[in-house]
Amino acid sequence: MGYVKNFGIMTVVGFSFYFLPVQAQYPPSNTLALTSEEKAFVDAHPEVVLGGGVSFAPFVMQNEFGEIVGFDKDITDLIQEKTGLTIRFKLGIWKIIQKKARVKELDGLTAAGLSEDKKQYFNATTPYITLTSFIIVKKGNPAKIYSLNDLGGKRAALQEENQIFDSILRPYAENIKVFHFDTLTDVLRSIVSNETDFTILDESAFYLAFTIGLGQFIEAVIPVGPPFDVAFQLRNDRPELVSIFNKGLRGISEEEKLRLRKKWMLSRPIIKDQDRNILLTPEEAAYLDQKGFINVCAAPYYMPYLDIADSRRLNGMAKEYYDLLQKRIGVQFVFLPATSSAEALKMLQNGESDVILMTEIPAGSVENLKFTTPYLNFHYVIATTGDKLFINDFANQLDKSYAVIKGSSVVPKLIRNYPVINLVKVDTISEGLTKLKDGEVFGYIDTYAAIGHAIQKEFISGVKIAGQIPMVLELGAATRRNDSNLASIFQKAVESLTEDDQRKIYNNWIAVKYEKGIDYGLVWKVLLGASLFSGIILIWNRQLYAAKRETHEAMAELSIAQAQLKKKNEELKHLAITDRLTGLFNRMKLDQSLKMETKRFERYGRPVSIILMDIDYFKKINDTYGHQAGDEVLKTVSAILTDNLRQIDVIGRWGGEEFLIICPETDLECACGIAEKLRKTVESHDFGLDIAVTCSFGAAAIASNENDSDFIQKADDALYMAKENGRNRVESARAEIRAPSKDLLSRKFPV
Repeated sequence: MGYVKNFGIMTVVGFSFYFLPVQAQYPPSNTLALTSEEKAFVDAHPEVVLGGGVSFAPFVMQNEFGEIVGFDKDITDLIQEKTGLTIRFKLGIWKIIQKKARVKELDGLTAAGLSEDKKQYFNATTPYITLTSFIIVKKGNPAKIYSLNDLGGKRAALQEENQIFDSILRPYAENIKVFHFDTLTDVLRSIVSNETDFTILDESAFYLAFTIGLGQFIEAVIPVGPPFDVAFQLRNDRPELVSIFNKGLRGISEEEKLRLRKKWMLSRPIIKDQDRNILLTPEEAAYLDQKGFINVCAAPYYMPYLDIADSRRLNGMAKEYYDLLQKRIGVQFVFLPATSSAEALKMLQNGESDVILMTEIPAGSVENLKFTTPYLNFHYVIATTGDKLFINDFANQLDKSYAVIKGSSVVPKLIRNYPVINLVKVDTISEGLTKLKDGEVFGYIDTYAAIGHAIQKEFISGVKIAGQIPMVLELGAATRRNDSNLASIFQKAVESLTEDDQRKIYNNWIAVKYEKGIDYGLVWKVLLGASLFSGIILIWNRQLYAAKRETHEAMAELSIAQAQLKKKNEELKHLAITDRLTGLFNRMKLDQSLKMETKRFERYGRPVSIILMDIDYFKKINDTYGHQAGDEVLKTVSAILTDNLRQIDVIGRWGGEEFLIICPETDLECACGIAEKLRKTVESHDFGLDIAVTCSFGAAAIASNENDSDFIQKADDALYMAKENGRNRVESARAEIRAPSKDLLSRKFPV
């Protein structure tokens, strides 16, 4: 069961593959050290025969002289050279070749995919190449296939016995019409002749396409399915055989692999090296060379930031960043549109995409995700009609009504910081600005970029920016946390963006441009008047110059002093609400936040819960290891809380070894689940001490007619109960023991 019958040629159109798998690379040598058993096997078996399809180009194929040539042939020649094993190929109809290999008439299969059904017959070697499947269509994409969702109702061309690709295809659309062909050549011809709409093949298909004169008539539009490995499948009754093959594969040097790539694989168009102006480590450069292309997904946001047109093409500022980052990194990007942020996140997590191009940067860390520093920053501002005064202090204007886009991330921030604010939610910026002009709201809240773009695009007049609120929209890129090379590469690419790059993009999408005709008669009159006037004021200007210079220097000094004062005030403000040891909020900030959430509950009736937690036997830690070790435990626990709680949660040190977590929009059951997750995380963490570090938790939900003191008392009573019942547990204010049930632990909590 090879990965495909009659399989074709490696890459073009910007796509590539991974060569030999990531593993320890042994230095190349003419011969490798074999064990006595392996040497005996080589002596006893003068020849090993591998089966392959009659046209597995460019892996194995017969040339015009009847000789076996190809990528796999050269790989096995190197294995022969390094191990002394003689390897021969027998080609035939793939279905028959597989049957012969299963009954041990052959020693194995070449260019074979990895699958469970092969394990009962074969031992797989280390993969020697990793391939990616693509939707291949006729040049120009007449069937308009831009995503997997477009496959429904289309005609697919597949080769007989192409089981792997058939299994990839079926999950996406059951109503696809599938046409099977005997050879890959017939598959490609059916695409070009419009007999079918698409096929699924890996990069190597382009070698055959160009060989038969069809390469310029097809293109790859989107990758499909995860990358898959190709290995030699060897009979499982001879364990020495697979051991010898693996040693030979490990002995192939990077230079030898590169030589084979250039020999058999068509080159791919990549960005010129001189355009790549980020400094990569050798590991990062090797990573990009092996990867060949980067799958970039994005979900519609709103203009001018990001939009996806009907043709599934990227639009907005995101398109310009897409082009810039692609040029800086120096490899081809493949754009994968998503319908929502949730779908984009799912595509990233399951490996369909490598990076989310533009997403909001969260305040804390997110499990399994790594974010770049933001490359777009915009303050949220207040737009009003032209007759309104400038707003210096937004907190004093909360009696007014403000329009804001429904679902915008600024909404929970506004509610959290200004619980009494009156928000009117709208679907679009245009709707919000219309309500503003009609007097239905006092102001419209959004970023300057979004408001400026809307005013420019829709020719809206009578609207001005009247003030700024202390909130910022930060947009950047996200990668999987375990893909450290790609995360580092994208961070470097973002850091390489210059002020000039940013200014050009900003001006293209936000700056309003004015153009006006020139009245040359008026120009001459102005010039004549100006020349007379300039003579009069020339002497006066000279006298003013010295005074102006002194004033400018004084203003510059004043400006520096004001900036320093502002910075100091910000530092003092931060210190006033921050616990010095842990970096979390202190008791004063927690009191303020708790009062605000209590008022929000009284006004809107929205649920809120709190969790009071205490480190068990903390005095014993201090007494045994010293206060410095105790401080480290406090800081580590604080880090665990920060990494495992949500953006909307407020975390602080309540006092000593106690911590308070305020959980907006959270009922008691959900709070207990959050506490249980934290309990297990702390319990399983290695603090580097000989004694275990655990925590006890008390959870409570606010009820009607309760003030913040009553609220805290309930959580404190629950914490006391957890201590009394043996510590390292979660208790709720209802006095129920919270055992970590499967239902509770598996529940998904709001983010």
